[in-house]
Amino acid sequence: VSSETDFASRSEAFSKLVTDLAATAAFTGTSEPQELMTQSIVGDPTSTVKDVMDDAILAIRENLQIVEAATLSTSRTDSILVGYVHNKSIASFEAGTAAAMVELDPLEGSTLSHDEITDVGKKLAMHIVAANPIYVSPADIPAEVLEREKAILTETI
Repeated sequence: VSSETDFASRSEAFSKLVTDLAATAAFTGTSEPQELMTQSIVGDPTSTVKDVMDDAILAIRENLQIVEAATLSTSRTDSILVGYVHNKSIASFEAGTAAAMVELDPLEGSTLSHDEITDVGKKLAMHIVAANPIYVSPADIPAEVLEREKAILTETI
């Protein structure tokens, strides 16, 4: 959800909106913003996403838009999803200025507990936020960027 000012994004109404929309997207599996607008809010089947967006716009007095939505699922049944939210809003534990989520697959025979694996995942997610990567995987990197980076490395060696 985008807002025009940082001030608006730190409000309790904005944090609640983002949390409600994230729960609805996750529950319905809907990641297309226009389709998401028609979905009923999780926990309040009498309201749609559009209804709560309109209410939040009135409460915050700022233009808000769903720019992007995504849903996540694990690749294995024993995988663990762990997230980190940076610079959390005072009004929410789930909203902040940057976030990362990692999936960890426990190794067969591992003696690490669920809590230990979760702690490793949180630390990895914190490093991802700190690094502020542009691409998620090597396949996402455009060929011209790879060539430019290779040229820089070749010159420095």
